Amino acid sequence: MSVKLKLVPGWEAVEIDPDGIPWPIDALVLYAFADDGKIVGRISTMQLTVIEGTYIDPEYRSGSLLLRLVREIEKVILDLGKTHALAIASDDSVRDYLSRLGYKDMSVTVHDKDLLAQKKEVA
Repeated sequence: MSVKLKLVPGWEAVEIDPDGIPWPIDALVLYAFADDGKIVGRISTMQLTVIEGTYIDPEYRSGSLLLRLVREIEKVILDLGKTHALAIASDDSVRDYLSRLGYKDMSVTVHDKDLLAQKKEVA
């Protein structure tokens, strides 16, 4: 059994994905095809849009400035052609606030790997 790998842009992956995943148009999906053309594996990379670096001066925290900032950055994200945004919460108060704004807790663990460090180890 041989398998061929093919890198497909998200807009094309939407058309061929066996699970019907609505891939973002800027995703890159690496499919594994069996000799008969059947998709037998896949992995992807996506440019995730993350809302981060939020800060409000303590004197301005009782007003609506944070809401205004979030809504405006969401408009920017939409103008960039993105359809989703992630927001990172490190404590319950931030999680609660994001929930009130319509963000859903994804209950996932994020893993980080320094690919440049790995490249240096191999060299």
